[in-house]
Amino acid sequence: LGSGKTTFIQSLAKNLGIRRNLTSPTFIIMKKYALKNSRAKHLDFESFYHIDAYRIHAKDLKVLEFQKLIKEKNSIIAIEWAERVRKLLHKNTIWIKFAHGKKENERIINI
Repeated sequence: LGSGKTTFIQSLAKNLGIRRNLTSPTFIIMKKYALKNSRAKHLDFESFYHIDAYRIHAKDLKVLEFQKLIKEKNSIIAIEWAERVRKLLHKNTIWIKFAHGKKENERIINI
């Protein structure tokens, strides 16, 4: 908790051209943002999904048709607490791990 996952995703969304205030979808599980008029459009991305898997299990994502979602080639999906749904993810998933550093505001990020 508090290692910078949401802050990282907020920055990613901003750099993709999403102007809306992005908050973690802790209670609603998933939020979708259109990339129609964004910087990512020229890369053929149309949607950005932000998922928070902290309160759920892999079976819960099945209800949200997650398997169909991860097959979309024109979407970017960022998942907080992705290790909780690891068995649903592709073997080529890019993992970014966040940890607290020794100093108060220091974070360690491993890709």
